[in-house]
Amino acid sequence: MRSYVLGSVLIALVLVAVSSHAATLSMSTDKSTYDVGETITLTIVGDAEGEADVGIFGTVVYDPGRTTVTGQSQSSLTSLGGGLPWINGVLFLDFPNAGTADALNTIAGLVPQTPDQLVISVITLTADAEGAVNFQWLADGGSESLSFFSLTNAPGASITIVPEPSTAFLVGLGLVGLGLRRARIPH
Repeated sequence: MRSYVLGSVLIALVLVAVSSHAATLSMSTDKSTYDVGETITLTIVGDAEGEADVGIFGTVVYDPGRTTVTGQSQSSLTSLGGGLPWINGVLFLDFPNAGTADALNTIAGLVPQTPDQLVISVITLTADAEGAVNFQWLADGGSESLSFFSLTNAPGASITIVPEPSTAFLVGLGLVGLGLRRARIPH
């Protein structure tokens, strides 16, 4: 019985040690609902949690019928302890109709390196048409899919685009006018 308890405690400690060094990556927007024409700010934040790698990259998939990418940026990483610098690669915007944009494209060189800060990438888009929009990591297994330390997938984000308030107001005003006009017309 004693060896069973000891074995269970050792397994629990190993699981805690393994889970405490798992990389994290998340994607969020500055709000959940946007008017048509508004700027959407998509922020990607990640933490290597002490893991080392020679490169990280990831591509975000978005709805090109409802949104248009207007800008992309990524922060510069430094190595743990001030070692060799990470080098930012070029962020590519795929063909506009394809609906993909690079969020991360950074290499550490030939030697695996651990960054000492969060990875932050920002993509700005314009809300073009009303409806629901999901932002997700490209997961086709190709060279553009997500590779962030030990992660090959991570949560995405969702928003809703609604008509401009002024447009909704004008439509409502027009309907009220039609109702009043109909009420005045004798039958």
